[in-house]
Amino acid sequence: TLVNYRWVYILLVACPWYLVAAFSGKDTFIQRQLIFENVSRFFGAEGITIKPWWFYFQHFWTQSFPWSFVIFFIICDQIYKLIKIKFLKNEDSKEPELSSSAESLIFKISTIWAVVVFFFLSLSAGKRSAYLLLITIPVNLLISIYLYRKREIFNIFQEGKEQSAKIIYK
Repeated sequence: TLVNYRWVYILLVACPWYLVAAFSGKDTFIQRQLIFENVSRFFGAEGITIKPWWFYFQHFWTQSFPWSFVIFFIICDQIYKLIKIKFLKNEDSKEPELSSSAESLIFKISTIWAVVVFFFLSLSAGKRSAYLLLITIPVNLLISIYLYRKREIFNIFQEGKEQSAKIIYK
């Protein structure tokens, strides 16, 4: 349903700040915060430094080092799996599935979240490097799940593997 009780919590947190700021006697709040920062910045109004569409690619690659390499490997791995399964019809050599449905769901949601926000921000005219903070959580989840799944390939956590498996699967 479109109406959910959780929206009430969001409104209780966000609305008082906007109401106090709007009624503080300064007419510039609505113009500056709501219109300029949220709408005009996206479309590149006067006073906005327009940056190229690839700005976030460059910024993410340089500022997220060395984790940007892991994201690059995740993308290459997913493309390889897609080609192998869809185009080559090679389903025999599928890698083992994720260890749980919750892990799979988190991986899918994090991927969608990061990709959608990243490309939406890349469409905007007025870019700020701080806007990439919106994807730090899903990117960190993707990296941690990917490295956890590849731990045997990288020979990470080999000591005590049997002990941890017993604890996890009890």
